[in-house]
Order: sequence, then C-alpha cells, then structure tokens
Amino acid sequence: YFFVSIAGIDLSAFVYVQYILGRTDLYDLLGIFYLTFGIITYSIGQFSFKTNKLFSQVFLLCTLVNIILALIFTANYPGYSLIATITVIILTALASYYFDKTEMIYISVIFAILSTLNLLRLLDINFDYYPLALSALGVSIYLSSQVELPSRYKQPLSDSGLLISVSTPVFFGLFAQGTSFLTTKLVELNSLITAYVATALLTFEAFLSRRSSLGYIASVAGLLTILWQYNYLDINEAQVYFITIALYFFGLAYIKRGQVKSDDRTLFDAIGLFSLFGPLFLQAVPETGGNYALLMGIEGALLILSGFSLNYKTYTYAGSAAIAVATLTRIYSYISSIPSWVIIGLGGLAFLAVGIYLLSKRQDKP
Repeated sequence: YFFVSIAGIDLSAFVYVQYILGRTDLYDLLGIFYLTFGIITYSIGQFSFKTNKLFSQVFLLCTLVNIILALIFTANYPGYSLIATITVIILTALASYYFDKTEMIYISVIFAILSTLNLLRLLDINFDYYPLALSALGVSIYLSSQVELPSRYKQPLSDSGLLISVSTPVFFGLFAQGTSFLTTKLVELNSLITAYVATALLTFEAFLSRRSSLGYIASVAGLLTILWQYNYLDINEAQVYFITIALYFFGLAYIKRGQVKSDDRTLFDAIGLFSLFGPLFLQAVPETGGNYALLMGIEGALLILSGFSLNYKTYTYAGSAAIAVATLTRIYSYISSIPSWVIIGLGGLAFLAVGIYLLSKRQDKP
C-alpha cells in the first residue's frame, strides 16, 4: 500500500509538470523533488529497520525508485546532477554503515566518479584534463583507505582507488589513439602522467601488502608506461623498445638469482635474450644492416662482461654467440663467393683435426 501510494505521488508530480503545466524546462526541479522525496523515504526506512523490517524494505525500495528518477531528470543539468550524485554517495555510505553492507561502498565509489564528471561539466573543464581529475579521485580514494577507518572499509576503498587509477590511463590512452575527435596530444600526455601515477600507486600498495603478484603487476605497468612514453615522443627505432623489454626481463631474472628453483630465472633470461637478439638478428642480416650488426656485437660484448661480473655463464655464452653471429652477417657474402670445393676441403681438414685431437686425448683401458 505504501509503495503504491509513493509511486502514485511520483507519477502525479510528473503528470503535473509535463501535461498540466506543459513545462519541460522544469525537469531539473522535478529531479530535485524526486531526490528530496528519496531522502525522506530513506530516512523512514532506516529508522524503522529495527522495529519493522518489511516496512523498512518497502521505503528503501521507494528510495531506490526516487533516486533513479532524480538521476534521470537531472542528467542534463550538471549542477543539479552533481547534487543528486553527492546525495547518493552520502546515502550509500550511511546504508553501508547502518545496515552493515560493505558492498555499498562500491556504489558510493561509482557515484563519486559520476560526481567528478558532473563537477568537470559544471566548471566547463576541457576534456583533455579529465584523466588528471579521475586519477586524482582514484588516489584520494586509495589514500582514504590508509586512514583510521573500520577494517571492513579499507579493502574496498583500496581496491576501488587502485582500479580507478589503473583504468584511467588505459581508457583515455586508448581513446587518444587515432581519435579524430581530439585535435591535440594533450589528452595523451595527461593520460601518460596518470599512467606513472598508477604505477607508483601499485608499487606503494605492493610494498605495503607484501604481495609479490601485485609487484609483478606494478612492474609490468611501469614497463608499458615507459614504452608508451617512447611512442609519445615519436621514437620509431624498434631496438629502443626491444632493448627496454630485454632489460626488464634481465632485471626480473636478477631478482630471482637467489632462489633455489631457477626455472623463473631461466625463463626470464630466455625472454630477455630473445628480445635483445631475435629482432636485431633479422635487422642485421640484410646488406643494409651494418649498423645493426655493429649494435649486436656491442651488446654481445656487454653481455660477456655482465656474465663475467655476475659469474653467470649463460650471459657469457650468449654474448659470444651474438658476436659470432654479428660477424657472420657481415662476411657471409664473402664466404658464399668462395668455391664450394675450398669450403668442403676446409671443413674436412677441420673434421680431421678434431678427430686427431680426440684420439690423442683418449686413454686406452687395460
């Protein structure tokens, strides 16, 4: 009965404004009416919860209906919409505390995002600065989880802050790539700044929580941000990207050096070596690849020095092989011009020399 009565009041208000007054320009005030009515029904629902739960649930349902109507009718009016979204934040926070529903915090966070967007619309802030505003919101929500709060609120606030901080550069970064709507690279620059902020926040959380998995996520975020920085600076040389990736995996392998199980280190080293020399080999093979062959030789020499310094034979062997391959890419054309009988003869002599050496070292058993 109460629900039907309240629904009737809501419908009567709309009919009065739309058909009797014929004033579609009063939708903002109609939205505020629904918002006020929602606050009243919520108050009744909250205070009657301990005495009559069914009665309370009916009024809370009416609150939900009125809040939805308020958001719909104020959507085109940033100022009134801001009032509506802030009110929802307050109501959901109160409901989370009073009804012991921690998941209501996530709803508060969603409407905090909407409130930020409404504030930007109200202040007529250029779209290019939206990433910075949302990133600041994410950082603020995350930092709020570090203050003195009931423990049940800390994890939702921390997760929400991290999610907003990480998703902001992803969304706006993808939006900025090749979008004709944007005439400047300012939104990409601001998105790149938020990517650095997200990396720092993930690193800080990984340090506080001591979660190695989050540490890996933070390191990947940092790597992708650096690669994004290269792209923003219009760096087109592929080796800059591959060398950065290789150094990243070498760093992970170095961190794993003290562990008993070396499977992860071997995997990271393999990925790093492939990133360092695989694409470089393809660039060094053509006749015009002299500079890349020289780079491969220099990288091989540095890798040998690293192998000696770290007492790690994998780097020493890989560096030696890189120098040999770099040399072959430059002299293979001369080798191919030598008559085949000379090559076969030299190969036979080498095989014979190896056989004689092995025979000379063999010890006959009695």
